[in-house]
Parts: sequence; structure tokens; C-alpha cells
Amino acid sequence: MREADQRRPISASLDHAPVGRLAGGKEPVIACLRDGWNRGPREIPFDPEKIWWLIKAVVDAATTPSSTTQSDLRLHAVELAKVLGNARKALQRAINMRPELAQDMMWAWTFLLTDGASAASVLSGQTPTDGLGKLLDQAIAGVAALEAAANLVVQWNQKPPGNQKGSGRLSRDYIFILAFLYRNTTGLQPTTSTHAKKPGGFVDFILAIRDAFGISLGDDAVFRAVKITLRELRGL
Repeated sequence: MREADQRRPISASLDHAPVGRLAGGKEPVIACLRDGWNRGPREIPFDPEKIWWLIKAVVDAATTPSSTTQSDLRLHAVELAKVLGNARKALQRAINMRPELAQDMMWAWTFLLTDGASAASVLSGQTPTDGLGKLLDQAIAGVAALEAAANLVVQWNQKPPGNQKGSGRLSRDYIFILAFLYRNTTGLQPTTSTHAKKPGGFVDFILAIRDAFGISLGDDAVFRAVKITLRELRGL
């Protein structure tokens, strides 16, 4: 995710999972998932060791302090979106108002992608240029896509009033990952319901992770974080 990408890859987390930070042990977490798996379609074999490695990797990334704050990320994303927006506007002006410049850009693009082929070679057909125009169009569209992505990062790192993106050290992004892990393991859709007589729901799973790793989150904070995250997940 955005914070985890700043530090180390998932493979490294799997090799160096935070066993020493465990507070309650893995058995309650695995038991919760097994209860959910038993209630599900059981299409995928239950592999507790693999699941536990993945959980440790996610929690390790979620609880390791980041060197970049949310405010820093937002400021950098705003700056990047502005630069990309200016580049997109300049490209549009060149294409729409300066046909000569647009034509020269196409020739320069062709020169670069054909390892410096001469105009004579291109015009005579000795150097094939099929698809080069489409690649240039894709490159220009890519600038707009990058601008949109940067603006989305800005939105993700807004700080609205209250705790809108999860609580403590299990943010929305990591609950997203745990929701997918839960669904792929149990075959059940993650919901906000708990099962007093039939344990194994997604909230029970997150509560078990909190207890296992000693994450300082109260029950209300967990319920609120799960509710907000699943509401956003359904909107994707």
C-alpha cells in the first residue's frame, strides 16, 4: 500500500515477521479463520501457516512507523498533480494550436523509437513505423492518467474531522488487505456482524489480530474502522 511501499517489499516482511511482538499468539486468529472456513464453501484448502505468514506481513507493515507523514504525502501529491497537469495542458495546446510542433513531436518520437532512422528510411518504407502513432497517443493519455492518480493520492491523504480512515495503527488500507485475505481464506464476504454462537466473522478476525499483536485499539475503534472500510470497499 502507500505507506508499506515506502519501506520494504512483502517478501521481506514474510522473511522477518514480527514474532517477538506477539501478545496473544496466533491460535485465536487461526481458530477464528478456521471457524469462518468451516461455515464457508471450503473450496480452497485451509493452510494455517501460509495464512499466518501473510497476516504477520500485513500487521508488520501496518505497525512499523513510516518516515513520511500523511501531510507530507498529500503535499508531494499536490505538487506532482500540478506538474503533470501543466504538462498535459502544454501537450494539448501543442496538438490543438501548433500543428507544426505536433508534427515535429511525431517525427522525434519516430526517430527515438526506430533507433535514429532517417526520414528517408521511414518515408521509403525501409523502417517500419506501424503502431508508433498509437504509442504516442498512449503516452499522452498516460500523462493524464498519472495526473488523475496523483489527485487520487491527494484525496486519500486528506484529514477530515474525526477518524474516517480507521483507527490507530490498522488504517483503512491494511483493513482492505485483511478483508481480501479473509474472503480468499474463508470464502465468506467480510461483514460488520459478529457471531457469538458462530464465531469466525470478519470483525472477530480483526479483534483476534488486535489481541494477538497487542495493538492498542478498543472494541469501538475496531468496529468503526471495519464499518468505514467495508462501506468504501463495497463502493469499488
